[in-house]
Amino acid sequence: MANIDDAQIVREMRALREDGELPGGVLIAGRVYRKFSLGLVTGNMSHEAAREINEDKERSMSKAEAAMYAKRLRFAGLDPESLTYQAIMELPSIDMDEIYAADERLKEKYRTFRGRKVEADAADGRGGESKSGPKPGGGTQAGT
Repeated sequence: MANIDDAQIVREMRALREDGELPGGVLIAGRVYRKFSLGLVTGNMSHEAAREINEDKERSMSKAEAAMYAKRLRFAGLDPESLTYQAIMELPSIDMDEIYAADERLKEKYRTFRGRKVEADAADGRGGESKSGPKPGGGTQAGT
């Protein structure tokens, strides 16, 4: 059984977020949102993102990646339920680059949280190599 201190550390690690601002922004209901906060990937988010894609009867890695970011991102002034994978898919590559950079900073926070060293595979939330392909500059990003 984990002691109280370990349980508190796990709760705090799960609450880690990385803030940033998109150069262009995401357009939802006629309004542009730029300031965001990105959270870590959870199993539930992964399941919800996959279910959302299946409900649309379409599957692709770029849509799955966009759905995951839609679950993880929070924009100042925007109801989280309003952010869809379709909106993420419409982001220009410069905005996705900022999100990817925030994701890398967040992973580093997780890896070194409270002085603990966490293996890279655990920090990316997938337990292995990235399944979403190359990030910035690789041409496989959502929205490009």
